[in-house]
Amino acid sequence: MKQISKWSLLGYVIGGLFAIFSALRYFIVWPDTDKALVYVTIGMLICAVSWLYNKTKSLDNSIEAVEIYLDDKFNKND
Repeated sequence: MKQISKWSLLGYVIGGLFAIFSALRYFIVWPDTDKALVYVTIGMLICAVSWLYNKTKSLDNSIEAVEIYLDDKFNKND
């Protein structure tokens, strides 16, 4: 199972809550479709950036693991 970084998880929570509360506010309480679409999109973009951060972080961890493996493999005879 892949680990989700704490910053990504925080971004998912903040983006999701922002989208949900914006949808509630602008679709139900004060019907304003334009603002609802904009703010819900902002919440989804926050989630998308968090997802990208998590993917970049996991790639960085994989690259470091390969570097360590190759370093051990080729410097074994020192």
